[in-house]
Amino acid sequence: MMRERFIDDLNRLETLNFDMFRLGEQSLKLIYRFLSEKDRSLSSQISEIEGAMDEKKKQVESLAVSLILREQPVAQDLALISTSMGVVIDLERISDQARDIAFIMEHPGQLESDKLATLVDMSKHAYEMFRLARRGFVEKTKCLDILDEMDDDMDQGFDQLKNLLQKDPEARDLDLLLVAKYLERIGDHCVNIGNWVDTSLA
Repeated sequence: MMRERFIDDLNRLETLNFDMFRLGEQSLKLIYRFLSEKDRSLSSQISEIEGAMDEKKKQVESLAVSLILREQPVAQDLALISTSMGVVIDLERISDQARDIAFIMEHPGQLESDKLATLVDMSKHAYEMFRLARRGFVEKTKCLDILDEMDDDMDQGFDQLKNLLQKDPEARDLDLLLVAKYLERIGDHCVNIGNWVDTSLA
């Protein structure tokens, strides 16, 4: 009975992780649409997802700590719990940054910038990186090497925007640079998730 309860709780923990990945993918897809379609009405949905992610993170952490204290797991079980706790930190931060991007880009004039195309490309790339990280976690397949390569493109996107802003600076450009930095950080979080996944499979 004790083992059955433990397995049930592990499955519940994994389901909570899956829920957070689903929410994260929705959030990044909305950010891409927000920027590419210039649709400010999507901001509220992004904010709602961030709130849901916070609640899911609390549930994961509570269940994981309870499992560790009650069962004192070892080997593969401990690796699964550790990975679960690790990825939720990155997932929650991704949703925070998506919310912050939407908040910044809601400001008048931001979506009309002639430098928006670079942010659109970066947001699409972040979405693709996240989908790969999610697939690695769900299917238990290694993904870190590919994510590392994709992250180099995110860094180049940030540098590209920075160079554009230096050539033709405007007062609002600082906000655009901040958005690019958030997108770059989302790429870093995807790499972190890939690292957790690959380590758990070692």
